[in-house]
Amino acid sequence: MPNPINYDELAKSQESDLELQSLINNPQGLQLKKIVMSNSNIPLFCDLSTGTARPYIPKDYRQRIFSQLHNMSHPGIRATTKLIRSRFVWPSIGKDYSDWSKYCIPCQKAK
Repeated sequence: MPNPINYDELAKSQESDLELQSLINNPQGLQLKKIVMSNSNIPLFCDLSTGTARPYIPKDYRQRIFSQLHNMSHPGIRATTKLIRSRFVWPSIGKDYSDWSKYCIPCQKAK
């Protein structure tokens, strides 16, 4: 699968993300640490609470990641949510998936 994000840009976006700063101060069950991902030499804030490093995704990258992963096969809300949650993290993840999937024309036509 192609890499859906530019880690350099993502790291810069993380630095200015107010939501991330709030989560660092009040993690809400997340274990956020700055680490270097195996497929990059750029340090990123990642959640380690599941045993897998999942990069925190700032707001301006979320739709792009959803679209790239969802549009590969239009797997529906549950499958897309599971796929994205296994690789990335942000607070409104479930609501965002649900909202974006509802407006996916190929998914709506397949119903």
